[in-house]
Amino acid sequence: MLCALLLSGGALAAPPSAATLAAEVGWGHESQTSPLVQISPQGTLIFLGGLRRLAGSHWRANLSGLRDWSLSGDFRLALAGDVHVKRSLQTPDFDFLNASLSPALRTSLGERANVGIAGHWQHIDVAGEHFRKTRSLQVDWTCADGEGGHWVIMVDSGRNRHRGDLVDLDSTSSTLLLQRHVEAPLPGIDALDLELYLVREQNDRHFRELSSRSHLLHVSLERAWLGVTWSAGVAWQQARFAAALLPTLPLRRDEAWTMELAAAVDLAPGRTLRVDYVGVRNDSNVALYQNRYRQIGVALQISW
Repeated sequence: MLCALLLSGGALAAPPSAATLAAEVGWGHESQTSPLVQISPQGTLIFLGGLRRLAGSHWRANLSGLRDWSLSGDFRLALAGDVHVKRSLQTPDFDFLNASLSPALRTSLGERANVGIAGHWQHIDVAGEHFRKTRSLQVDWTCADGEGGHWVIMVDSGRNRHRGDLVDLDSTSSTLLLQRHVEAPLPGIDALDLELYLVREQNDRHFRELSSRSHLLHVSLERAWLGVTWSAGVAWQQARFAAALLPTLPLRRDEAWTMELAAAVDLAPGRTLRVDYVGVRNDSNVALYQNRYRQIGVALQISW
C-alpha cells in the first residue's frame, strides 16, 4: 500500500525518465504424463495400468512494461507490469493466464549498490478457471561487481488466495532469493546466472499436508555464436510437506529436474525470433504426484 501511494504522488512530482515495453507472440506444443492411480475406501493408493496423458498445441502472447521516475535525491520510483496468456483449443487444461503489477521505490547505497521495496500483485487462471491471487511485499538489495556482473538478495512475504472449492489452498508464503550474475566467467561463455530459492508455504486453514518447505537451485549459461544467442539452464528442486495426505501414505517428498534450451536470432533492432524447449521431471514418493512435462515453442519478441 505504501508503494501504491508513493506511485500516485511520484508520477505527478517528476516526469518519466525511462520506459520500456516488450511483447511476444508465439506457438508451442506441450505434453504431460502422470501415473493412473486411484484411492481405495481404505485410503490405499492403487496403481492402474498405463499413463494419463495430456498433449496439444497452443498460442501464447506476452506483454510487459517498465516505467521509471526520478524523485528527489537518489530515490527512484518504478512501475512494472506483465500479462501472459496461453490458449490451447485441443487441450483446454493447458489454458493459462498470469497478470502481475509491481510498484517499487529504490535508492542508492554508494556507487554500486541499491535497495528497493516493492508491492506485488498477481492473478493466475488455470484451465480457464480462476486459480490464485497473490499479494506480497518484496525487499531486495542489489550490488554490481564492477565487471558487468551483480549480486541480488531478495525477501518476499505474501498471501495466496483462492475461490470456491479451492479456498482450502489459501496460504502464507515466504521466499528468500540469492542470485549471482557473472559476465564472461569462462572462455566461450558470455554470461552465467546462479539462483537459489528457499521457500516456505504455510496453509492458512491448518491442513499440514498442504504446507511445505522447498529449495530450488537454477544454473543458466549464455553464449553468442554464429549470429545466434544460445542459452541452456538446469534447475533442481526439492519439496517436503509437513504431513501425509492420508494415514496410509508417507510424508510427501518431491524432487524435480528442469532442463531449458533456447536459441534466439535478431531479425532487426528490437525484433528477435526465439526457439525454446523445456523439460520437467518430477519424482515423488507418493505416486499421485509423479509427472513428466515437455514443451517446445517458437516466438517473435518485440521491444521498444
